[in-house]
Amino acid sequence: MELYSQVYCEIKNKWGQQIAATWTERTNPQKFVYEDCAIAAYLIVYWRQKGFLPQKFCDIGCGNGLLVYLLQKMKVNGYGIDLRQRKIWAKFVGTDLKEKTLNPKEDLLSDSDFLIGNHTDELTPWIPIMAARLGYCVEEDRLKIPSTKRYCFLCTVPASGLVENLENVISNILTRASLPNFVPREKIERIRNCSKLSRDFQQALTTKIFKRFFELSSDKATVYWHEKQSCSLKEIADVLNEEEKAQLRNSDGGLQTFLKNQHQIFKIVKGTVSIRNWAEEGNRRVEGKLRTRDCWFHKYHPNGCPLSAEDCSYKH
Repeated sequence: MELYSQVYCEIKNKWGQQIAATWTERTNPQKFVYEDCAIAAYLIVYWRQKGFLPQKFCDIGCGNGLLVYLLQKMKVNGYGIDLRQRKIWAKFVGTDLKEKTLNPKEDLLSDSDFLIGNHTDELTPWIPIMAARLGYCVEEDRLKIPSTKRYCFLCTVPASGLVENLENVISNILTRASLPNFVPREKIERIRNCSKLSRDFQQALTTKIFKRFFELSSDKATVYWHEKQSCSLKEIADVLNEEEKAQLRNSDGGLQTFLKNQHQIFKIVKGTVSIRNWAEEGNRRVEGKLRTRDCWFHKYHPNGCPLSAEDCSYKH
C-alpha cells in the first residue's frame, strides 16, 4: 500500500494535476483523470511485485487515451485502441492511440502480451476470450479508485502453458452464449440528453409541469418558496400527453433527463420531483463570472425571483 501511494503521488504530481487543470473533455476531470492516475499506479506496482513488465500492452477501448499516456510516461511500452478518436488525443503527443473498430473474434492482438480493459462496454465480456488466446490465470483484486466499481481481474500466463484444445474450448463457450456474434457500437455517438428538443417545446413542457405544483400548493394560486410539495416521476408523466412523451423518447433522454436539464427549477431526489428552493439555493454567483442564461423564476414565476438581480446566479 505504501508503494502504491508513492507511485500514485508521483503520477498525480508529475502529470495528473496539469492534465486535470487543462481538461477539454466533457467528463469530470476530478473523477476521470485521478481515476486513471490510480489505475496506472496500481498496474505499475502490480507489475513490479510480479517481477514482470509487458513487452507491449494494449488498452482495449482506451477512450480518452489518458491511461495509455500515463503508462507510457512511466516507461511502459504499449498502445490504445478505440473505435472513435477523441479531440484530446492531440494533446498526448507521442502516445500510440489507434482509431479502429475491434472485432474480438478475428483480431487476436498477437503483438501484445498484456491486455487492459477499463470501461470497455460491449467489449467487456469478450476480453476473457481474447486473453484466453494469450493464456491466463485469474486473480481478483480491489482497486483504490473513486468509483463504485472497484473490482478488477488480473490474468497471467499459467506456468503449465496453454491447453492444447484452446480454440475448441473458446468455440464451445461462444456456441452456448446468447450473443455469440460481436456487434460494435456506432462510431458517431448519439446525443442522449434531450438537448435537441426545441426551446419552445422545453419551455412549454416546463411551464406545464410547474403548473402541476400550483395545483398542489395550499392556496391553489402560487407555489410558496418554503413549501415542500413534491410529485413522483410517474405523477409527472401522467400530466404529459402522448405526443409530449413521444418527443421525449425520441430525444434519447426521457422525462427524468429533461427535468434534470431544467435544474434551476426542478430538483429530483430518489425519483421524487420538487420545485427547487431558489431563495436558499440560487445565491451561488461566482464573482466576475458573466451570467448569460436568463433566470426562469424572474421571467415566468408569478412572484418573480426571490433573489435580487445582484444575488441571483442567473441573469435578470
